[in-house]
Amino acid sequence: MLESKKIELKRYLLSDSNYLSGKLEGKEARKDLELDKFDKNNAHMTIFISEEIIGIGFSFFLGLFSPSIKKLGEKKLEKDLFLTMKIYKQKN
Repeated sequence: MLESKKIELKRYLLSDSNYLSGKLEGKEARKDLELDKFDKNNAHMTIFISEEIIGIGFSFFLGLFSPSIKKLGEKKLEKDLFLTMKIYKQKN
């Protein structure tokens, strides 16, 4: 059975912000989520973005997913990551 990882981005918001930004912050989130270990299994990720988040900076996204993108390659990324990434709006 293929492993699935749920990623709740809300937990990486700074207390006074509703926008995720910063490559370093994305890298710290990646480390916290142990995505390097997860990437080795080529498992499925589901991304949850709450209504509190008004934007995600490219720098944060790259910090969080750059190693995964490099590992998967562009074609597999298009097929497996972006097409299966679910954006879920949670109600508070």
